[in-house]
Amino acid sequence: MRWSLPLALALFVPAVASAQAPSEDAIRQGGELFDQGTLAFERGDYGEAADAFQRAYELTHHPDLLYNVYSAQERNGQLEVAATALEGYLRDGSPEAARRGALELRLARLRERIATQRAEAAERLAAASRERAEAA
Repeated sequence: MRWSLPLALALFVPAVASAQAPSEDAIRQGGELFDQGTLAFERGDYGEAADAFQRAYELTHHPDLLYNVYSAQERNGQLEVAATALEGYLRDGSPEAARRGALELRLARLRERIATQRAEAAERLAAASRERAEAA
């Protein structure tokens, strides 16, 4: 995958913005989790991939991993978690300037999808409530 190699390499560079650099052990474990997440992503197990990427992020605090969390969570149908991860990546990560606009557009569209899902869920609840009231 196109984004895997740059993030795999970036994973081993301590994040400058973090208060404390991760230990060598955390970086090693984070790299292993990244590899696990990448394999899970490639086979379509997006839940497992998201979990591995999230755990790698928690160990290393490398903000570019948030892009991986976003990608896996979006494909896993966890849109709110995906949006939060993408927001974090845009805020703290290092997206190329040429990609930032496209990623911001993705975030806006993701927020629209979330709003649509919420509205549809609210409508389903209201319809079910009306049906119960009519049946009573």
